Amino acid sequence: MIRQLLSLFCFALLLLASLAGCERRDSANVSPFQQEPCDYVLTIAIDLSDGFREYMTADGKAYDLILRAIEQYFRDRIGGHDQIIITGLSGDDEPLLWQGTPQHLRREFPDSNAFRAFLIAHAKPNGCRLNDGIADAIDFTLNTNSVARGKAKTALMILSRMIDDQPDQEASDARLMKSLTEYAHRGYIGFYFCSQKRMKDVREKLKKAGIETQTIECGIHGKPPVPSFE
Repeated sequence: MIRQLLSLFCFALLLLASLAGCERRDSANVSPFQQEPCDYVLTIAIDLSDGFREYMTADGKAYDLILRAIEQYFRDRIGGHDQIIITGLSGDDEPLLWQGTPQHLRREFPDSNAFRAFLIAHAKPNGCRLNDGIADAIDFTLNTNSVARGKAKTALMILSRMIDDQPDQEASDARLMKSLTEYAHRGYIGFYFCSQKRMKDVREKLKKAGIETQTIECGIHGKPPVPSFE
C-alpha cells in the first residue's frame, strides 16, 4: 500500500513539473504559415465593395488578374512553402481572408468558381475604408516570419479604384503613409484599376514613402501586366 502511494506521489510530481514547463498556446493567434520558411510572399488586397463588383465577375479583369498572378508566381514552385495572403480592403477588424501555400489554395479552391464564390461571400456592400485596409495588408506582409527576418521577397497587389469611404481621412492618411514607408525597399507594390482621378495622389504617396518598385494601372488595359518579384 505504501509503495503504491509513493508511486502515485511521484507521478503527481512529474505531472506538475511537466505542466509548469508548458506554455499555453492560443491556436487562434498562432499561424503555422507564419512559421514556415519561404522565399516569396504574394499579398493580394482586394476591394470587395459594391463599387468594385463589376471587376470581380467571372469574366472581370480583376478576377482574371488574380488568377494570372497566382499562376505566374507559383506554377514552377510546387512543393515550396511560399505564401499567398489574401486580404479585404474593408478596414474592419478581420481583414485577413485567406493565408497559405499555393498548394493549400489549389486544394481549398479546386476551380475558379469556388475561388470567386469565396471572394463574393466576403463582399462589403457598405463600402471600404481603403487606407486602413492597405495598411492592414502591409502589416500582414511584413509580420510574416520570413519577411520579418529579411529572408523572403514580397509582392503586394492592391486591387481597387481607390475611392475611399474613410470617415477620418487625416488619421487614415497618416496610418497609410506610415505603413507605406515601412514597406519601402522591402518589395514590389502595385495598384490596379485605380481611378484616373486618384492616380496622381497615389503616385505622390508612394514617392513620399520612398517606394520605387511600383506599378499604377487605371484598368484601361485589357490584361494589366502581372508584377514581378525581381
